[in-house]
Amino acid sequence: MTAAGLLSNLNRKRRAWPTDWICLTGGEPLIQDIELLVELLHKNGFQVQIETNGTNYQNLKFDWVTVSPKPPGYEVAPEFLDQAREVKLVVSKEMSFPVLRRIRSNFPAGVPIFLQPQSNRIESRSRAMHILRRALVEGLPDIRLGVQLHKIYNVR
Repeated sequence: MTAAGLLSNLNRKRRAWPTDWICLTGGEPLIQDIELLVELLHKNGFQVQIETNGTNYQNLKFDWVTVSPKPPGYEVAPEFLDQAREVKLVVSKEMSFPVLRRIRSNFPAGVPIFLQPQSNRIESRSRAMHILRRALVEGLPDIRLGVQLHKIYNVR
């Protein structure tokens, strides 16, 4: 779909579901050239959030940047370290407290890090709670637990 076609579709849906906030998310939106789309969204009164794994930087104006680094290395392009408004970490078997501590040290104080259990799986929830407790005990700041409410409420 073209940027203009997507915008037309959004404006139609906007009549039934008034909003001024759009989140561009996965797969990985920044493996595509989205410059025109972001420009058109802004010109049409939308605020634009990007949720990215942080590996592919494009110099675009976003109103909110969510960085969600992935294993095994959880690499993030340096440009995102100061732009991120929040960090989301899916708690897979690779996630551990040392990984969290390293990621916390890469982002400025005040940028919250959300531990998100993997599709609300029991083992992932247990791992997330264990990591969260250790973060609290060790005084790691701005660590939070997130959940995928759309999965809990079965919203598609």
